[in-house]
Amino acid sequence: MTTLKSSARLLIMLVNAVLLLGSTNAFQQTPSFGTRSNSASRTQLFGTPMGPMARAKKMMEPEEYNRVVEEKMKQSGMTREEAESEYNAFLENPPEYYALDQKEKYYRKMGYKNSREGRIAEAEKEGRGDEVRAQIEAVEQQGKFKAFGVLGFFVAIFLYLREMYQADPENFNSGIL
Repeated sequence: MTTLKSSARLLIMLVNAVLLLGSTNAFQQTPSFGTRSNSASRTQLFGTPMGPMARAKKMMEPEEYNRVVEEKMKQSGMTREEAESEYNAFLENPPEYYALDQKEKYYRKMGYKNSREGRIAEAEKEGRGDEVRAQIEAVEQQGKFKAFGVLGFFVAIFLYLREMYQADPENFNSGIL
């Protein structure tokens, strides 16, 4: 009976993982640390919100942190708070995600719904709309193949371990399931 419960628990975890991965999109941006709906009130109460990486950088190298923020202010014409928020987002996110976030902001400022729509529309102005659309769809398809490949791998491991346990439960490591 306990093996049935642990197998059921593991199966439920796998189903949840499949549902979670199936509901995400590589091009869909999730809100970062400082962009929650209550970030304006949080900023007013506690200053610019920052995560652990930005906080560590500001504490360990305050001159460098301030130099970068002031340079950002001069280049972009931002307020100090905006420049700090931008630099903190850069420190907290891996470069790929930061670049995607910046691209998303750029296309939203231009009036597009998202970066995918913006890239296609801008490419259509240049006469390359079909080419860019095909590239984007190829990347999306590749991401789906990778996700289902990983899921298939873990399902195969689960089925193998379950079969090994059912074949000889006394000699199987009871800590796995």
